[in-house]
Amino acid sequence: MPSVFLVGVGFIGGSLLVALKREYPDLEVTALVNSYYDFDAIREAGATPIHADRYSEVATFSENADVVINAASSDDLPLTDAILRGMKSRHDSGRGTGVLIHTSGTMLFSDNVSNGTFDPYARIWDDTKEEDIRALTTSMPHGHVDVPVLKAGDEGYVHTYIVTPSNVYGHQFGPLWRDPVIYRFFVTPSIRRGYSIYVGEGSNVYETIHVNDLIDIYLRVFKLSLEGPPKTNAYQRYFIATARRHSWKDVMTSIGDALYDQGHIKTPGAQSVSFQEAGRLARFMASNCNCLAKRAAELGWAPKEKSYVEAIGLDIEEALAREGSL
Repeated sequence: MPSVFLVGVGFIGGSLLVALKREYPDLEVTALVNSYYDFDAIREAGATPIHADRYSEVATFSENADVVINAASSDDLPLTDAILRGMKSRHDSGRGTGVLIHTSGTMLFSDNVSNGTFDPYARIWDDTKEEDIRALTTSMPHGHVDVPVLKAGDEGYVHTYIVTPSNVYGHQFGPLWRDPVIYRFFVTPSIRRGYSIYVGEGSNVYETIHVNDLIDIYLRVFKLSLEGPPKTNAYQRYFIATARRHSWKDVMTSIGDALYDQGHIKTPGAQSVSFQEAGRLARFMASNCNCLAKRAAELGWAPKEKSYVEAIGLDIEEALAREGSL
């Protein structure tokens, strides 16, 4: 089995660690951990925890691993640069070509609409269309990291695979608890405000994927990476990871209803607000995200879990129980 360097053990990375060890019990995994307090939990999950204070250390660990999985921030360019430096050094020293499985995010495909309206004629990004992936630029959200990763894979000193999740929900089963996006961005503000909101008419669409369905994609990509040198180019190894699309009005209404039913707010449903009134999340909440997970389907993947709207109540209940009342 290959040696794996896992960067990031949060919601996605931690869940992936557990799934990898379940699927490959003898897999040697070294995990980059932010806090020494979390070392015991990572050891219990079957990985060797390490802490790095300098990017040079990250580069060294990356150089010595057969497979690097970056499940940390999709916007951390210095971290990704360090990983790529290490993997290039491995290649240039004649130690073989390593594999990098990098995590991005579908905010990359936001259309930047500001009125909360769905455009049925808007571009739909398709990961099986190489021209769509080649069209990514450094000015797009996460693009400043994705583009260098794609370039590295194109140059051939590392075999790159990029997994690009939409909003992830569901019960997290990793060794460490991390606030899911819905908690930080939607639940806490709704509780403080006293009601849930959406922008404009709220017909703009939002892509989602259950963590179990997402981890299934990672496992399939990992298995693919073990089959030997890829027969495709870097732009054909880009996997959008999304399962279902909802309108923002439906998403925020389901959050408002769940918070109301659980006694956290006094107003059910959600209220329409202007772009300006939506505050710092306005761009996120007012735009559309249109993309298709076709490459994952080619690997035999299909979503199996409940939809975001169906599962949101349990997600909120779990998050609030862990964090305590606000």
